[in-house]
Amino acid sequence: MDPIDPALPPCDADVTSTYFIDAGEPTVVAAKEVTSGLDSDKERSIALFEAVRDGFRYDPYGLASDPAEYRASAILAGSQSWCIPKSILLTAAARSVGIPARLGFADVQNHLQSARLEAAMGTSLFAWHGYSVLYVDGRWLKVSSAFNRSMRPVRYQGADL
Repeated sequence: MDPIDPALPPCDADVTSTYFIDAGEPTVVAAKEVTSGLDSDKERSIALFEAVRDGFRYDPYGLASDPAEYRASAILAGSQSWCIPKSILLTAAARSVGIPARLGFADVQNHLQSARLEAAMGTSLFAWHGYSVLYVDGRWLKVSSAFNRSMRPVRYQGADL
């Protein structure tokens, strides 16, 4: 199910700090330094997206069992994560600079996953893939910060390198 009605504007819950999306925590608030000198929500959204996408290496094998490890402030203390924590962090960072944001979840088919990950998961379906939904320039945008730029696959004559 879609987490947003594109016709509806943001509400108070989209800018509020919560237990997991702890946008008011000092470490999360400090993350706004990434947006220093940027004037528009679009520019700030792009800077935050790139900082989360590329600043935390995607690692689908490091799943935490302690709920406290899924707080944005705790995620910031690490250097790698997977889709849901990275989405929590991006959502909190956006809220910390005044950009309304929500979490979204979807089942996605990953045609580019490694054989190792498919064997570990037993499927190429990523159930509950996490993403962020940001309100920028009067519209909701779905963005996934999970896969850092360096993960782009290289193909040579049909083989993954």
